[in-house]
Parts: sequence; C-alpha cells; structure tokens
Amino acid sequence: MKFSNDNFLPSAIYDAVTTQLPRDARRGHSDISVTEIVGPPRIKQLLDRYGDRITVDVSDEIQALQGTAMHEYIAKRSKGRSELQLYSQWSGFQRMWVASGIVDLIDEDDVLWDYKNVKVKALDDGVKEEWEAQLNLYNRLCADNGIGIAEMKVLAIFKDWGMEGKYLKSGYPPYAAMTYPVRMWSKNSTEAYIQYRLGEHEKAFPMCTSHERWADDNKFALMREGRKTAVKLYDTEAEARIQMDLRRQAMPNKVWYTQERIAMSRRCKFYCKVWEFCDYGQQERGTNAGGPP
Repeated sequence: MKFSNDNFLPSAIYDAVTTQLPRDARRGHSDISVTEIVGPPRIKQLLDRYGDRITVDVSDEIQALQGTAMHEYIAKRSKGRSELQLYSQWSGFQRMWVASGIVDLIDEDDVLWDYKNVKVKALDDGVKEEWEAQLNLYNRLCADNGIGIAEMKVLAIFKDWGMEGKYLKSGYPPYAAMTYPVRMWSKNSTEAYIQYRLGEHEKAFPMCTSHERWADDNKFALMREGRKTAVKLYDTEAEARIQMDLRRQAMPNKVWYTQERIAMSRRCKFYCKVWEFCDYGQQERGTNAGGPP
C-alpha cells in the first residue's frame, strides 16, 4: 500500500502511519486472520491482489493510528496477556487454512477482551453480530492453543461521547467507555461458522452482501408526473402501489406511478479501499476503472 500526504500533516504523523505493520505482517504466517474471516471475502481477495497498487492518504489513517497507539499503551501496562498472536489450522469446504488472530487482552480472571473504538450509535442494537463472531473465533484460537476462557467482553470506547448526551438523551451511554458481555457459542456452532465463512473465502471474488456493503433497504417512491421529487417513500412496492391506486381514484387528472429507489452502498461509495478494482465499486462511484480480471 502506498501513502500520500495531501494535507501536509507533520512528518512525525506520516512516519507513524506508514511504519505501522502492514496487513500481511499482522496476519503473520497464516493464510487468513480472524478479522478477515468475518469480513467480506471480495475485499480480502482484492487487497491481496492489488494491495501494492492502492494509495491512501495518511489523514484517513489517523483513527487507525489512534487505535494502534491505545492497544500498544495498554499492552505495556497490562498484568494479563495482551496482543497475543495465536495460530491454528481450520477447515473450509475445499482446503485447510492456517488462521491467526491477535487477542487484545486475556486478563487474570481468564476474561477475553476486545477493544472497539466506535461511535455511540454503534451499540444502539447491542453487540454487533460480527463482533460476536470475531470473539468466538478468538475463543476457538485460544482453545486450540490450550488457553481456557471463562467469558468474553467488548470494551467500547466512544469517540463521539459527550457529557450533554449523558444528561439529555434517553438510552445514552452514561460513560465514555462501557463493557458489554459477548455470548459464547458452542463448539459445534463455532465449527459450523468457521467452515461456512472459509467456504465463502474459497469462492472467486464473491459479491459482497448488502450488509457488507453497508447498504440500506431499497425504497419505493410514489411519483406524480411533473414533479421531480417523490410524493412519499415506502418500504415495499405493495404499499407504494396501494397509495398510487388511491391517488388515481382521488385525482384522476394526474399521472401517478411508482419508482424503485436503489439504496446506496455506503461502504462502496465512501470507504472501500479497493473500489477501483471492483466493478460494483466503480458502478457505485460512477467510474469505469476496470474490475477484477
């Protein structure tokens, strides 16, 4: 990966960002990391193939740098096992994989911790499914290496937390950092998940799911001829058509119709680092750079 410094940040910041361990080094001597197993296979495969052709600006990596600095600071002062890199062999449908993961902390009470720097709204619905999967794969790595885990927790550090929200917003986190327990899966459930996810990674450039693209649900617009904007948006086509029929009966002199509004894929549109090598990413950004061969 190449780095630019279009915002002319200090050289100390540039050096700190560009000397962080690259993806392949963090993966160690493995084929795939736990984070990659849980993540989109298409992005991993495109990064593996085109990573040395991607350019990112150091200013876009500041939050990642902050997270790395926090991890390293805590690791130096922890009484437990911090930044512990573990390996194991796991089976997909077509092959065996060497998997790896770096556990943030296993404390003196055998609690497995994972730190998350997130916005407050990230925990609106509780612990994310991918976080639960990630920690259960770490737990499996620990078990494969003879390490027993009593329970698992996420430490959520809210980067946009404010005192006003604590007192003025219902359901707002009372503290800038909160702990959340994570459900432990059975051995069979973990094994099934691992095989399924590795099976997805064995496919050649599979399309990212709507969840992986961070896409909202499509909407259906009730439209009136001569008007540029929608009269109203509906979640289903059936709802939109019912309202269209009612409007036609009430105002037969107007022309009414429905129109599907395809949801934006926010990851593809704004955040994906490999979008220029992905045909869907190019489509979302309105370019024709050429997709994967």
